[in-house]
Amino acid sequence: MKIKFWFLLAGCCLLLSCKDDDPVGPDIPDGSPDYCFVNKLIADCQDIYYLWNKEIDLGLDVYSYSDPFDYFREMIYKDDKWSTLTDDREALSNSFAGVETTYGYSLEFAQFRNVEDVFAIVQFVYRDSPASKAGLKRGDIILQMNGKNMTLDNYRELYYSSSVTIGLGEYNAQDQTIRESGMQISLTAVTIYQDPVIATEIIQRGNHTIGYLHYSDYTRRSHTQLQKVIKEFREAGVTDMVLDLRYNPGGYSITSQFLCSMLVPSSVVKSKSIYLTEQWNQYWMDYYKDTNTYFTYDYRYSDEDGKTVTEKIEHNLELNEIYILTGSHTASASEATIVGLSPYLDVKLIGSKTSGKYCGGILATAKQVYSGKRYPGFLDNWGIYTMVYRFDNNDPRTTFDGPISPDIAVEEDLLKNSAELGDEEEELLAIAIARITGEPVAVASPHTFSTPYHKLPAVQNRVQQVTGGMIETGKMVPEDYK
Repeated sequence: MKIKFWFLLAGCCLLLSCKDDDPVGPDIPDGSPDYCFVNKLIADCQDIYYLWNKEIDLGLDVYSYSDPFDYFREMIYKDDKWSTLTDDREALSNSFAGVETTYGYSLEFAQFRNVEDVFAIVQFVYRDSPASKAGLKRGDIILQMNGKNMTLDNYRELYYSSSVTIGLGEYNAQDQTIRESGMQISLTAVTIYQDPVIATEIIQRGNHTIGYLHYSDYTRRSHTQLQKVIKEFREAGVTDMVLDLRYNPGGYSITSQFLCSMLVPSSVVKSKSIYLTEQWNQYWMDYYKDTNTYFTYDYRYSDEDGKTVTEKIEHNLELNEIYILTGSHTASASEATIVGLSPYLDVKLIGSKTSGKYCGGILATAKQVYSGKRYPGFLDNWGIYTMVYRFDNNDPRTTFDGPISPDIAVEEDLLKNSAELGDEEEELLAIAIARITGEPVAVASPHTFSTPYHKLPAVQNRVQQVTGGMIETGKMVPEDYK
């Protein structure tokens, strides 16, 4: 992961200036070690918000763990693979919002069988990023880094380092090897907003007008762009849609609701049908009474700067079915899109199994946990991305509790087919087009190709790729919570 969270807290305990009679947040004596205050923040957060707060030991001694990350691991339910602790809250928050210090590429890492060296393949690049400006494109092979071959010990530096010189490779299909191309590219990371609308196309095939959208991240800042895309699809008379979520790890829950409300028929939105059901811990279930999320045209939320935003959806595609392209990185808000649309559209999945993240979380802070109370100022550096609900749709015949299997299983192989996203000859899109039109698939059958390499576990520069983030912003903490 790009953001390195695993540091011990250092420095002095600096208390906020306050009167003696101000209410106190963490019930820890002044002068206690810093880690005790962090540990208490973790315990108090999990007590208030955590979905599984009845399944963990909330009385765990805060003095017994000098490393807050060790304490945090003890405060996580056995089935929770997603909650995260950070001592750089601002960076984590920015990452969820799509802002990164990055080269602007998404990579797949792999090794050839019986070969120790690692290589990377570019899945896509973000517009106006260092990678894009350097001419990198989907399918490019990175064989070397700073003049050396990549190994299991160093390949993550392609995300972590602030600058890098990469050596490109060429694939020889005949003997299934990669050799150096002699081309080198130097990159310097910059801080940018990575627009998640990676590619859009309108494809005409006979009486089918197919809209294609590759979407890489559910960010609130992308709402305007999503509206624009759907408007263009509607004006073009799109009859069928392919939504590409194969590299999308999630993001804001309100954005998945926003997108899906434009994809379902207008009758579904006007009848205020349930988009997702949500199961919170018992306190919040009792407090909210109704924790369901509904399709709607009207949205009101706080943006990344804390300003209140009011938006209204103006267009529906009036679809009856949708093809969604999936992969192992398809997680959380992406899976919510699949799950939430299923009762209302004929959803067809093409690709590989999804991640299986059935929970949504919040990024809890000391200010939120100790609302109106004083606490050590250094706690503002810490953030807890904690799971607060599990979600599903309103169909009692189904249960979302793990990876979703595709209707058409295809294991993407970028050495075999590196056509750009949105190109009609790109393998997964070609299969979707064939299914929509009834025509033959325009590329070779994926079942006849023997992949000569094995893929390594995902290493991404977006925190959501690690946590599988779905961030809840719609249900805010009530002011009268004690």
